[in-house]
Parts: sequence; structure tokens; C-alpha cells
Amino acid sequence: MSTTTGSRFGGTVTELTGRNLGTATQVHFNHVNILFSARADNTLASVVPASLTTGPVDDTVTTPRRHQHPPRRLHLI
Repeated sequence: MSTTTGSRFGGTVTELTGRNLGTATQVHFNHVNILFSARADNTLASVVPASLTTGPVDDTVTTPRRHQHPPRRLHLI
């Protein structure tokens, strides 16, 4: 994840990197579905929603083949 901190009010743009992300069908932060855009096969741009609480945020990317779990967390303050 390119951004490691963000505002609890939302709007922080993050980049998620990994393998085979260009076919992503869903992205979740703490089980909340978020808006995202595939920039390349290994990069997604996403926007943190305002509905998340403060603290660490786990992300999950769903692809047709499997779930990807990027190794970083976003911390909302």
C-alpha cells in the first residue's frame, strides 16, 4: 500500500500493489467495499471511505482466481 496513514474522514487515495490485480472484482477495507480502479496488472488505486473508524485497516482484494492480501495496513487517524 503506497499510503500508510489517512484521515478517518475519508478521501485518502491509496495504491495497492501485488500480482494479478488487474482482474480485481472487489476491494475491501475492514470488510467495507470501496471504490477502486485498476491502473496496471500489479497496481490498484483506491479511495478510503469515510465510514471506517480510526486505527488499523486491513485490506482484501478479490480476483477471479483467489484473494490477495497485501502485506501492509492503513492506519486512520
